[in-house]
Amino acid sequence: MRFVLAIVSFVLAALMIGWGIGQRTILAGPESVAASVETEAAPLTVIDGSAIEQLGMQLGAVSPSRSLTVEGSGPVLIAYGRTADVLAWVGDTDHNLVSADTESDELVAELVEGAESEAPDPRGSDLWLDEMTGEDSLELTTGVRSDMSVLLASDGVAPAPSAIEATWPVDNRTPWSVPLIVAGSVVLVLGLALYIWALVHLRRTQGPRRKTAKQPKGPKPPKRPKPGVLGAGKRPGPQIESPRGRRSVRKRIALLPAGLAVAALAGCTGGPALDLGGSSPSPSASASAEAAPAVEPPVVTQAQAERIIARVAEVGAAADEARDGDAAAARFDGAALEERRGHYAVLAAEAEQPAPPVIPASVIELTLPQATESWPRSVFAVLKDEANAEAPQVAVYLTQNSPREAYKVQYATSFAPGAQFPDVAPASIGAARLSPDELLLAVPPSQLAAAYGDILINGDSSQYAALFSAEGDSLRTLIGAQERQDRRDNLGENGSFESRIEPGSGDPIAFATNEAGAIVAVSLRDVREVKPNDNGTIDNLGVSGAVAGIDESTTTGVRSVYGLQLLFAVPPSTAADQTVRLLGYSNGLLEASEIE
Repeated sequence: MRFVLAIVSFVLAALMIGWGIGQRTILAGPESVAASVETEAAPLTVIDGSAIEQLGMQLGAVSPSRSLTVEGSGPVLIAYGRTADVLAWVGDTDHNLVSADTESDELVAELVEGAESEAPDPRGSDLWLDEMTGEDSLELTTGVRSDMSVLLASDGVAPAPSAIEATWPVDNRTPWSVPLIVAGSVVLVLGLALYIWALVHLRRTQGPRRKTAKQPKGPKPPKRPKPGVLGAGKRPGPQIESPRGRRSVRKRIALLPAGLAVAALAGCTGGPALDLGGSSPSPSASASAEAAPAVEPPVVTQAQAERIIARVAEVGAAADEARDGDAAAARFDGAALEERRGHYAVLAAEAEQPAPPVIPASVIELTLPQATESWPRSVFAVLKDEANAEAPQVAVYLTQNSPREAYKVQYATSFAPGAQFPDVAPASIGAARLSPDELLLAVPPSQLAAAYGDILINGDSSQYAALFSAEGDSLRTLIGAQERQDRRDNLGENGSFESRIEPGSGDPIAFATNEAGAIVAVSLRDVREVKPNDNGTIDNLGVSGAVAGIDESTTTGVRSVYGLQLLFAVPPSTAADQTVRLLGYSNGLLEASEIE
């Protein structure tokens, strides 16, 4: 019996170890599954992220991560972004739409013909969350979500790569492999022990046996009584069985390990099936569950914002160095571009004037994107120049007017000393852009510039003075009503000074804050005219004279136009104890000319 138990142990150990090793080798499933498709000639190809993810799940993918391999001829671009953004950029251009056939578990491509056969070069677009470029072929491994899609292109004119293969990782883990090998090794050691025990026992039983002592005779059974004697005719009572010897007990004990082994083997084969590579089903949402309300996403991620700001800073630095307004127009527009063009004109006239705020690319201290899926889109950011610790923070509003355009700086202002910025939503949520006629603010954005301009002209006597905080407003001291009066007094009887405030070229941009207020950027034009009296002249014209081309004096006067970019924190209309605060500004000469 001991040899039988040893043999059973060896067989059981071989099965367990072999099964465990087999799961790692010949029984192991594939590490990935793949699907491929060939597309027709078109300048663009869009790969639907939701369909690809669904196909991957049907094929047993363990995660949305996938590897895309594309092959073409010449330059190759792979970019991905939100599906709505990708389709908006593609627009009405001929393109292939790659989706998934869930019935045949294959990729399929459909040629969508549009009104345009060519597209701009998609490389470097601000819409992409990321992009890769290469030559002839590319491989992209990414965890693109179901609400994202992939764009394939060459240069927008040549055909996009035609050979596409998607690969998904599958679950080929063998969680029972190591336990089976370890358990099989333990059973093997037990079998060896049983085998050695059987050999030892066999060796002991082969030696000479001693003669056993004579067993004493048992008591004689009682004699059967003769007939007629008391008790005659009765059968003897039941005989008591003698207890079994130790040998039978040992046999039962010896059978226990074999029984346990067989039971363990039966438990392995009769229990739940082992996971040999298939993915376990995940619980699905109840059909009766209500769908969550749709929330518009922020227009850019933090990584996108950093990349866009870096591109803006690069263009701004190159344009400032070359003093080229046309180069600056690639990333600046509206009031911000006007101020830079004016500054370049001042530098060309060899005059000195404070430069517009420099767009640093080093640190983005705050990013507040607009939450929308339509255009135009805007992003607000607060920047800090690490290279110049004394430079003030710079606040910028960037706007993208259409999907294929780049984000451009509409407003760039330096923060006023001591300005307290209101609380805003995190970048992952974004902010709503308010209407210019928003009536829930203390001052509607469309009226904010005119109201503040009236304060610059009339000072505390302005009808809007009570709505604005004078504390920390250094711009009033710089170009306010008192400064204008001082200019008149300095001219005296030699001439006259007139000024007026006009609307700027930029539209107001207002983002909601956490306290139902708004961060509003507006622009103004400060028009100033200095005229001499009859038969008089005006000397010491300064920067305006240099830009106007007047060498020493003028008999007709000088007209100067300054551009103002203003950033305000506007409280809600219900906050009676709060006033509008100036957060930052930028002021520069836009143009100057001699009055005819």
